Amino acid sequence: MATHHPAQVSANGSAEFDPPESPHYVPLEWHQDVDNFDDDDAIAAEGDDWTYRICPVRGEADQVIGYRISGGDFESGDNVFGSSLIDGKPGERTLARAKAVADVDYAARYREADVLLNDALGGWEDDEGPRVHRNEHGYLVFRIDEPVDEIEVVTTLRDHSADYDPDARRVTVCLRTILPWVSGYGDALEALRHIVRRAQKA
Repeated sequence: MATHHPAQVSANGSAEFDPPESPHYVPLEWHQDVDNFDDDDAIAAEGDDWTYRICPVRGEADQVIGYRISGGDFESGDNVFGSSLIDGKPGERTLARAKAVADVDYAARYREADVLLNDALGGWEDDEGPRVHRNEHGYLVFRIDEPVDEIEVVTTLRDHSADYDPDARRVTVCLRTILPWVSGYGDALEALRHIVRRAQKA
């Protein structure tokens, strides 16, 4: 998945990006990193798939000289990133810029998932014409004929989170569901039908 692009963070440290399409994307919310026992000023934010952490880097006389940013989970481990070198490693000079870099990275991960879903379903046609169109919210609407006619299909970064919301007529699919469709393995139409049927039986 994506790593950040420093050009998407302004000089004053604000994040600049188009928000992802998915209604499940929510900007990161920062709080004290209770897992960091070495520095009370360390902060963390939980995305749907990763935990982002920002920790001050201290120089002489305990002065903060920058911030180290990392993101990861139990499978991938922590990935350290940033557009500056702080004490010889990637980081950012200000806390505002460090937060913005993490925000850009997280949004980019969601936008990549949106692109993968569009690549998998966006041009789908059959003998009756296009199976997919965009609704007024910009979400993909997929015609599955039965059991519910049409559904919105949106992405999430939560792992193993394929689900159907009957009130919104919306199927949420995660990357593990989407990637086989993009690679040409697995039947997206049957997978979507299965998700809907399973939810209706629950």
